[in-house]
Amino acid sequence: MKKKALLLVGILMIALTFSTVLVACNPDKMENIVGTYKLVVDTRTQYEQETVDNIATYGREAYIVLTGEDYGYYIYKDNDTPLCARKVKLEYTLNDENQVTLISYILGEGVNGKTFNVDSRDRIALISRWPSASKIIDAYDVRFNKVSDKTDLSTVKEAYGELPVFDYDLYQYNSTYYAEITNNLQKNFSKYIYKYYAVDSAKYTATLYYALKEDKIPVVEKNIAVSFTRDQETNKPVKMTIGDVEYDLTSGLPTRPVQVTVSGEVVDVEERSCWFNYPEVAPEDYDAYFLGLIEEYEQSLKDAE
Repeated sequence: MKKKALLLVGILMIALTFSTVLVACNPDKMENIVGTYKLVVDTRTQYEQETVDNIATYGREAYIVLTGEDYGYYIYKDNDTPLCARKVKLEYTLNDENQVTLISYILGEGVNGKTFNVDSRDRIALISRWPSASKIIDAYDVRFNKVSDKTDLSTVKEAYGELPVFDYDLYQYNSTYYAEITNNLQKNFSKYIYKYYAVDSAKYTATLYYALKEDKIPVVEKNIAVSFTRDQETNKPVKMTIGDVEYDLTSGLPTRPVQVTVSGEVVDVEERSCWFNYPEVAPEDYDAYFLGLIEEYEQSLKDAE
């Protein structure tokens, strides 16, 4: 057992040595670093398994746009993820010669950033690599090559055409939500049979779907304006406003205070909006899905008689 442990330590030290050699930094000036980079290598070797080429296997495509400023862009798609661009926070590490050695991009507040070494030996590239001397230790290799000096999305649009562009830390709110009343009430005292809204946080619009218990008529309201309020220090979104309704985002899910009537008494409760995670219900199937909810409600009234 002791020999095996020493062997593993030895292998780890070899891997770290290779890592230091293979990912040695070749820094360059900021004016040479800025531009658009394309993903050209993305592989991973997990414990005692064959190396997987994520580009070939999962159809991964990605670009990074480095602007030399506080924010740039990360563009991504794969076989299961639609193409989009996200504004990201950029961090640069400089050496004593004021050359860039490391680049980090952060997708959102509270999310771990991804860091790349600058390699300017033959062509400027961003490299993140953890090589392994054996399959006992996980390994990965990610490389972006510089393809243009453009610091906007023009190079990406030449490759893909127009695409959704999400401002910093807004991608997570691009979703369909359903609203529910909380505060441990044993019965749903909401005036709605259902209330869903689909937010497009790239276009800053929303579509509201609901039916009131009093008339049981499905209603759809489209192109409702959406805006976000940010924390002045972190730039993190803290409020989302849909039309004239404001939701607090600090708890992770959109919430707002509302009032309901319980046994003739007005009670302060919370409306919490949860992600609608039913992939089998596509947007084109929403009408049928919501009609089904109305039918279930009508049946519950009959069962209660």
